[in-house]
Amino acid sequence: MNDTELRELDCWVAVHVFDWKRISADTKRCWLMPNGNLGDLYDYPFYTTDPAAAFALLEKCAEKTCVEIRKQVHAENKWAVWEDGRSTELNTAGLEGGLSDSLPLSICLFAQQLFKPETK
Repeated sequence: MNDTELRELDCWVAVHVFDWKRISADTKRCWLMPNGNLGDLYDYPFYTTDPAAAFALLEKCAEKTCVEIRKQVHAENKWAVWEDGRSTELNTAGLEGGLSDSLPLSICLFAQQLFKPETK
């Protein structure tokens, strides 16, 4: 993923998981954050690259389902994040969609599947 795609995924996580609200198309003060403060265009956290932000996201995922994290040696040492090993549709999708060289990115890819608007 390039930098733009990573920031788009960060934005998706902020909106769909952490309930950030877009209140304006203006580049100044265009976000209403969950704490009630207003935020600038790129104030949402770097979930895809910042381990602390990714861990907060992982906690949100764990509130919704049991989560497993593994370093997959058979998959080129990529990180995998998925639902707790039960053979469910989400498990398969999470395992395949959550593989990445970066654990924060893998968490984000898993969360994107877990918090799809139709399953939230």
